[in-house]
Order: sequence, then C-alpha cells, then structure tokens
Amino acid sequence: MCGYQYENGILKFFPTTEGYIEPSAGSYKYVYQYKDHLGNVRLSYDKNLVIQEENNYYPFELKQEGYNTVKNSTSDALKYKYNGKELQDELGLNVYDYGARNYDPTIGRWMNVDPLAEKSRRFSPYTYALNNSIRFIDPDGMEATDWIKKGKNIFYDSAVTSQAQATEKYGKEAKHLDEGSTLTGTKGGEIVYQYTFHDNGTVTDKDGGTLGTTESTKTEGGTRIIGSDKKDGFKVSYGFNGSLGGGWGFDAGFIKDSGGNAGFFLSSNSNVGVGADTGFSFGSIKSQHSGPFLLEDAVGQSLSANVGIETPLGGIGLNYGGTFSSSLSSAQRLNLSNYGTSDTGRGNTEGNRSLIQSPSGKVSVGAMYRKSNTSVWQLN
Repeated sequence: MCGYQYENGILKFFPTTEGYIEPSAGSYKYVYQYKDHLGNVRLSYDKNLVIQEENNYYPFELKQEGYNTVKNSTSDALKYKYNGKELQDELGLNVYDYGARNYDPTIGRWMNVDPLAEKSRRFSPYTYALNNSIRFIDPDGMEATDWIKKGKNIFYDSAVTSQAQATEKYGKEAKHLDEGSTLTGTKGGEIVYQYTFHDNGTVTDKDGGTLGTTESTKTEGGTRIIGSDKKDGFKVSYGFNGSLGGGWGFDAGFIKDSGGNAGFFLSSNSNVGVGADTGFSFGSIKSQHSGPFLLEDAVGQSLSANVGIETPLGGIGLNYGGTFSSSLSSAQRLNLSNYGTSDTGRGNTEGNRSLIQSPSGKVSVGAMYRKSNTSVWQLN
C-alpha cells in the first residue's frame, strides 16, 4: 500500500499511518487498523468502532475461516492483510504480492525461485522466512541477511535486512553482512580461526561447529561475536541522590554490554520528589529492540522512577528506568510503560536494587523521578 490507489481515474483509497482513508458520500471515511508484531492486519474498524473486517492467521499466513466472518466493507484496501501485503485473489489463486516474489499461504512456500538463491545455499529457494514465520518476516521476498559489523563487534539484528537499514539504525560505521560472510584470522600463513555468519542467526566455526546463540565469543584478533539471542547487559554503581521537591545526584560505576564489552560510566541526575539514597546498587539492562544492548546505547539521557524504604529491619532502594523518545510530552515521560522508547530505535530499560542497608530507627518511604545524562568510557 504505497500511495493513492485509483481505478479508472477514480480515487479508491489512500494509506495513513494508522490505517487508510476512502471517499464516502462526498466526504471521507477513516478506517483504523490494528496490526500485530509481524505487521499483520488483524482488525479494521471505523471511528464508531464498527468492525470492517477481522483477520486471524495460521503460522504461515493462511487466514483462519469459519468464525471470524464479520465483514462490513468491500474496500480494496482490505486486500492488504498478512505482513501488510496485498492478497492477489484473481482467478482464485489467493497469493500475496511481496514485490520480488508471490507467496502461497496454503502451502507456506514462494511460488517463484529466490532471485538471489545462489547467495543462500543452505535453504531451499522456496522457503518463506527461513521456515520460521513466528520470528521472522520477509519484507520483499529477497535474501535474508541480518548480521552487522560495527567496530570490534559483530552482532545480529533480525529487523535489519539491508545496508541502508544498518546505516540508519547503527550509523555510518555499521556494515551489513551477507549470508555466508566470514571472519578469518591467520598466523604464519595458516588459518587460526574462521567464523561463517548465516542469515538464520547462527555462526559456524572452521570445523563446522555452531557457536551458542546466548554466548559471546572474542577472537584472537579482538573482535567480539555476540550471539543472536544475547540481548542484555549489567551494571554495578555507587551513587548519591536527594530531593525535597527538587534535587540532584550522581551515579558512577561499572557497566557491561551484551557482548561483554566493559566500561566505566558516570551519570549526573536531576531529581523530582521527596527522598534521599546513597550506596551501592546493581541490576540488569535489557534491550527493547531487535538487536543487542551495546555500550554506546547507555550514552545520553534516560528517565527512571525510584523508591526507597527504611525500616528497623533494614532498608532497600528500587529503581526502574530506561531511554525515552524526545517526542514524549512531560506527562508521557512519567509513564513507566514509555521507558525503553528511543529516537534511534535502539531503546533499553534497566532495573536496579541497592544492597540491603543498615537498620533504621524509623519507618519511611521516599520516591523520586530522575532524569539522567550518562557518559561511558570503554575499558576493553
């Protein structure tokens, strides 16, 4: 659905961010569409919440029939269904148009050979999404290549399938790796190590063994290969923060990313609320996108909510925070569900707790919202 759609010179509909608009009785009708994580149109409805059409699918795109029969529109816009692709129902073929190829959901296979089949010899040229349609999508029917090299890191991002996408998300230094790309190290003219990267998220060594997807491997040449399922980081810090309506503070400590790269960090904090805390804390950092958490992702601004409790039995501090999109309003920035958003598409969240503090002669609770500006210095 890429632009205004006409038939015999008459406007039929045009797409919007949230659905589509079609002419109706001298005016326009706005139809909203709910999509799932794979971009599948599941529900289309108008401003009065009248359902236009409902779609539910089997894993390989075939629409389920017999119970989701509501259909209050015959608009051609409703032909855009699975992955947002157009269903070609002429002659009863019912295949989806992906651009490079047509896909038949009845058999879960492409109807055409992959035009780049010679670059992906490990998979049949007819398989859809590497036979894993729950995890992957195929935006255009072309090759699947999701490994990226940036600096001394090689990592997997299932949402990046081209050099343009790699550059947009990870910067000009990022290089998109094709299926079968290798990383080779030699010594005395002999191959010491060789790793081959596959577009299903696996890596094989020169002996044919497969690296663990939850592991990070550092080569003799200093390059880190981050497993495709290794997403989280870790931090330990010491800090002081206080607020009586408003206040300030700092946190400093040690941080590790998904690949095991380590660094020191320093955060200067602006606090709003009532409370004070000082001492050591530790916690995990979780990637909220399709790639890993990298040290550079910790640099910049973040938000967090903090609660501290003191009792005669001891005290504890809890913290939850993350990156945020600059487009959020002040009220939206107070909503914890917005933590992990990002202008770059590389958001992360973190949860921390302090070490158990010494007993207090009173029972008290303090709470603060915190905005932090963080710098990181890599160690290795």
